[in-house]
Amino acid sequence: MCYSAEASFTAAAVLAVVGIVLVRRFYNSKKIFLALIPLFFGIQQFAEGIVWIGLKSDSFPTGYSLHAQYLYLFFAEMFWPVWIPLAFALVEKVFWRRAVMRLLIVIGLGFFFYAGYNFIVHGVAKALIAGHSINYGPVRLFYRTLYGIVTMVPFFVSSIRKMWILGIANVLAFVLASMFYNCAFMSVWCAAAAVLAIGLLFLLKNSPSAKNP
Repeated sequence: MCYSAEASFTAAAVLAVVGIVLVRRFYNSKKIFLALIPLFFGIQQFAEGIVWIGLKSDSFPTGYSLHAQYLYLFFAEMFWPVWIPLAFALVEKVFWRRAVMRLLIVIGLGFFFYAGYNFIVHGVAKALIAGHSINYGPVRLFYRTLYGIVTMVPFFVSSIRKMWILGIANVLAFVLASMFYNCAFMSVWCAAAAVLAIGLLFLLKNSPSAKNP
């Protein structure tokens, strides 16, 4: 998360608690895939906390920091473009909405294999501290925009009541991160998205429980 390792670890702890609450409620429901989003964001933020420590401490083992960076970027560049539309598709009952989600999943798989190929062939760029954020390397505008479409459109297409509110919040976070934190876009936007994932607790808490998948 932007600002510091402490902020990342705090966000990770809060997201983990939210995720556990949601998982316990929907463990036997298709909504479990949505319920897991805060928990996975918590793991991602914990990984970035390790990256922060590695960047600020010369005595911290380089291997730990590099593995944490790979884990963070796995979630950021490979996991979310597939998981988010998939999670919404699995609970969607309206045909055209589900069709849109499936199209987004296909595009998301493109991100998954493209990023995976780059990691294997080229490795990752060395993470650097940029102001109060972490710069994981440049993100091209086209790539960034398509990524945003894949990960944000499901919030607007979903039949879940008021999910569009989180969609608008994500769009605002995306635009602000693009305008003011271009050099650390991935870190800042993922941090904002992680905090917004807590909103799932309020939107899903009144949804049918595990007995009504």
